[in-house]
Amino acid sequence: MVRASRSDLPLSTNVGFLVANAYHLPLASESVDHVVALGMLAYVTEPERVFLEFYRVLRGSGMVMVSNSVSREKAPVVRAASASGLRLTHESEGFCPAASGPIKRRYLCVFQRVA
Repeated sequence: MVRASRSDLPLSTNVGFLVANAYHLPLASESVDHVVALGMLAYVTEPERVFLEFYRVLRGSGMVMVSNSVSREKAPVVRAASASGLRLTHESEGFCPAASGPIKRRYLCVFQRVA
C-alpha cells in the first residue's frame, strides 16, 4: 500500500509514509500534523497504547484518521482515543468493496489532539 501510494504522489509533496511498530513510533514527540491509520486497528491488541503514541507524536491540534471494517466494533476505538486525549470530531460509515468480511462497509473516525 505504501509503495502504491508513493507512486501516486507528485515529486514535490510534503507527505511522508512510515511503516513502523505503532506502539513505539520512531518519531519525535509533537513532530507530525496528521496520522492516518487505515485498517491497522484490527491487528492491535492494545489500542489504548497506540492512541497514546499517536497523541505523543502529534503537534498542537493535530488529527488522527482511523478507518476500519464495520465488522470490527467502533466503540472500543473511540474509547481508547478519548482516553488518550483525542477528541472525536467526525465519524461516518459507507460502502467499501475492499472491506474485510461479508459486510462491505467501513467506518471512518477523525480525532483531534486536545492540548
